[in-house]
Amino acid sequence: MRARYCAHVVNAPQFILDSWHPDSRPTLADIAPFIALPWHDLQILGHLPGEQESFVTFLARYQQDDGLAFHLEKSRFLKIDGNWLFHSGTYPEPERNAPCPCGSGRKYKTCCRR
Repeated sequence: MRARYCAHVVNAPQFILDSWHPDSRPTLADIAPFIALPWHDLQILGHLPGEQESFVTFLARYQQDDGLAFHLEKSRFLKIDGNWLFHSGTYPEPERNAPCPCGSGRKYKTCCRR
């Protein structure tokens, strides 16, 4: 997970594609907008390990013109030939009254949820 985040930060699209499961791998054009983002930080929020399947929940923040925005995801990784490959993700929504994950200090409902 951290290696994939670092690949976004240093603009290494081939590593991102190579670490993506072949059943769900996008094209370079599909991921280009995300690689170009100015990433700010990564927080691993949870991990559910398994023998052949693992889940990692993370929060990554990136810069936008009007401040920090966030990407919250629960990623699914599958093990193939000893390598963990990203397969897919779901996007849990923060609770309305929780602090906004963008780091503004405001409640989610009055910040990025709008």
